[in-house]
Amino acid sequence: MEIIAEPEWETILHVLGENKGITVLLGASDTGKTCLARYLVKGLLQKNIKTSLVDSDIGQSTLGVPGAIGMKAFRHLDDLENF
Repeated sequence: MEIIAEPEWETILHVLGENKGITVLLGASDTGKTCLARYLVKGLLQKNIKTSLVDSDIGQSTLGVPGAIGMKAFRHLDDLENF
């Protein structure tokens, strides 16, 4: 899936690439949180920065089974295939 990034996303990616820590994406349903997460994970991996993602949206889970909190560690671009 090709992601069309919002202009601010590149700034967010740059800041995340320069600073270690935890980032939390919050927002209403269908506002692009998963799309932004995919963009950020891919961008960080392209900078050789390993990252992990926790999906705590039990109503619309993209990692794991429906109704559960999921987590995935991303180490290589190939890890994005099922996300």
